Amino acid sequence: MAYTETRFADTQQLGTAASAAVINSSGQKAYVHQILAMNCGTAAAYLKLYRVPDVGGTATGTAVGTGSGANQIYEYQLAARESKIIDFVKQGVVLKDAYDSIQWNSDVANSVVVSMDGATSLSTE
Repeated sequence: MAYTETRFADTQQLGTAASAAVINSSGQKAYVHQILAMNCGTAAAYLKLYRVPDVGGTATGTAVGTGSGANQIYEYQLAARESKIIDFVKQGVVLKDAYDSIQWNSDVANSVVVSMDGATSLSTE
């Protein structure tokens, strides 16, 4: 299986609304391997991750879904000035269908800074 290493999300500040870090394309699989997070603020802030299925629930999907408590997969409270490396073992978090996505947010706007790395492969592999 041929993997192409990629940075899904360059360094960015999170808001309080869930936003897509990676949206899977048709005909490929996405593998999230690592997330780097830092709370640049002076108070604690939560980092929340969501594994969001596509709208339609099929391999081809129709649109990107919405991150919510129903599809939350991770939550961590970062202390002020704390950094966290989140490693996903083996293949990582796998997105298989078109429009499947990993989304993220924080409870404090513009305090948590994140980036995401992983890989992609053709979905036939």
